[in-house]
Amino acid sequence: MGDYDLYEKVIRILREHDFELVRHTGSNNELWRHPVSRKTVTVPIRMKSRESANAILKGAGVGKTF
Repeated sequence: MGDYDLYEKVIRILREHDFELVRHTGSNNELWRHPVSRKTVTVPIRMKSRESANAILKGAGVGKTF
């Protein structure tokens, strides 16, 4: 699974849970926020591992894992 594949899957899950893109925080990161809970997560566009993807989803309060 490539770096961009993990990014796409994490973004799809965040959108399914109503997260919205706030802004690009640097050359390779995005900031996503939930409008109700106000939880924010930083998502690297080039994710290196499933562990990173799982940590992002855990921080977002989403129960899905890879």
